[in-house]
This record gives sequence, structure tokens and C-alpha cells, in this order.
Amino acid sequence: CGPGHGSKRDLVLELATGLKKINKRFIAYLPAEIEADPALHEGFKWNPRDQREFEKRYTEFIRAYALQWGSSVDGWWYDGCYTYGDYYVPRNWQLWCDVSRAGNGQAIVAFNDGSFYSGITQPMTPLQDYLSGECAGIKNGKIALTDKADPDKTIMPAARFVPGTKCQFHTLMPIDNRGDWINEKDGPMPAPKYSDAELFPFVRDCRKAGAA
Repeated sequence: CGPGHGSKRDLVLELATGLKKINKRFIAYLPAEIEADPALHEGFKWNPRDQREFEKRYTEFIRAYALQWGSSVDGWWYDGCYTYGDYYVPRNWQLWCDVSRAGNGQAIVAFNDGSFYSGITQPMTPLQDYLSGECAGIKNGKIALTDKADPDKTIMPAARFVPGTKCQFHTLMPIDNRGDWINEKDGPMPAPKYSDAELFPFVRDCRKAGAA
């Protein structure tokens, strides 16, 4: 991608290695598209009309890091796996899974298409190991399921796997910063959104079902 884009420090590997020392697992986050960063478009051949070359180059990039990190990284969570315009659908999900596991055959993979936040309860592809689980938060002790036709709609896993799949349930939501993903103001972080009395039973119910 040109001068200035090569990292001089592998912070991900440092973090993952440090977590291994205290018996914790590490999931790597990466967007599955680069639309917002024009500085990367030429190097990765980002082309809304035909993303096949982008997919080839970007998965080569992922494979290189997967090999570099090896067993230090236990899984991946890919963002921006949407199904409109610039994101080239269908992607070759088997390729994405293969490169993600190039350095660790046991690494688990999730692809995020908005999940619960978009009213979607199924995995984007049967190949993913766990549901991306992005959601708007907790509502009445359950996962808020965004649905314009039913604003009060919720879901809570009854078992480890999403029905009809081998994909594990998983929920992802911000609990700090009053439930917002980003704090753009200077100063102390705003208060958490949930009390212990609301958050802890929700987590226990998810764990009881065997969710990731």
C-alpha cells in the first residue's frame, strides 16, 4: 500500500502473547472492507464494480498475519460483511476461513453483517463458527433484536448453537459509555449503561445456554 503503511511493531502479537501468559484467549478484529480509507484503495485494488482482485489481495494480507501470529491468536471477528453495493457479494467465505486459520487450524471465525442489530438471527454463512452477535443491548433481560415492525422484539439463546446450524450463539454490545460504541468527547468515560443487577443475570443466561 506504499510507504508509511508498514507497521514497525506487531502490537497484536504482543497483546496476544501477554494474554496467553495469564491463560486468556485472543480474538483479532478486522474489517472485511476498506471503503472508508482511500489511502488503501490502490494497494488493495478496491473496486466497487468488481471486488475479486481486492478479495484476493486482502485475503493474502490476512494469511500473512495469520501465519505470523500462529497459535497466539485464537480467532477472528470480521466487521463490515454487508450485502450492498460496494462490498462485493458473494464473497468466497471458504477462502476467508482458510486464510484465517493459516497459522492456527483451530482458530474460530465470525463474519458480521449487523446480526441482531439488523434484525438478523442466522449466521451470514454456515462456515462461521460463532455468531457475530452485534446488538443494540439488553431489553427486558434479553438480547434486543432490532425490528422496525416490532420494536420490543427480543431473543435469548436456548442452546449453544443457532437453530439449524453449527454456529455458536454470541452477543456483542457496548456496556460502558452509556451503551454507545464510541466516546468522542474529552474527559472521563461516561458511566456504564447497565447495573450489575441487570447485566449479571443476562450474562448468566447466555452462559447457561452455552453461548460463546
